[in-house]
Amino acid sequence: MNPHPYIIGSGYHTRHGARGDSLAWFYGLWEANTLKYADPFAIYVMASGDGMVPEATHPLVYWVPILGDLGHCGDLLSGRKPYHFPGAVADWMILAMIAYANECDLIYKEQDLLAFGPYVEAMYSQIGKHGFIFGRQQCMPCNNSLWLVKHSFIPELVRLYLDTPRENTPDQIGELKFVRLEREHPEAFCRYDFGVDRDRPLPYDTPVWCAQKFTPEELLQIREKGLIEFDQMPEGLPQFSNSP
Repeated sequence: MNPHPYIIGSGYHTRHGARGDSLAWFYGLWEANTLKYADPFAIYVMASGDGMVPEATHPLVYWVPILGDLGHCGDLLSGRKPYHFPGAVADWMILAMIAYANECDLIYKEQDLLAFGPYVEAMYSQIGKHGFIFGRQQCMPCNNSLWLVKHSFIPELVRLYLDTPRENTPDQIGELKFVRLEREHPEAFCRYDFGVDRDRPLPYDTPVWCAQKFTPEELLQIREKGLIEFDQMPEGLPQFSNSP
């Protein structure tokens, strides 16, 4: 039994020129996927960029408007944005404190990530006495697009991350920071054992898995497996700029 209910948090970032219809379409998949496999206290979505949001969403969903655009990690690495943290980091810190104020744990589920099976139960089962659990993948240092932080550890997580350097060099991207925090604080940080995030192939028949950055062909295959439902795919899937 969890000591606290949990909130699921995410972003909904659009850029000028993004196809609003395809972005809203994928958000519909994300929301249905979230509600199918999880039972959150609430869902909070940080809406930044162009301010486009789907017209109607589930009553559990609370939208938090952000009028600015801190950019993604590539903007900081190239110097196009001069900030300490990119938008995705600012988003999850705000979401973490919203969860803390609600006396809830936080599950962060990125804008373009779908997760299947009892992944919530798996993270709670595997986190043990740790405060934070995140994932593994081969093509990146870690999976930081789906993670869980306990309510009691939220202030310390935010404090530790705020104390890290600017993310304007390749050695300071968020995935590497999570790995370093795990190494420096093994009593607090741990990994779950399911995948695959950006790795391929997709494990369609695995009981618990998650992935992001889907191609149209992959979404059609997932639909054939009965894991998602949709009628017609819009032309052109969106580019999710909160991801590296």
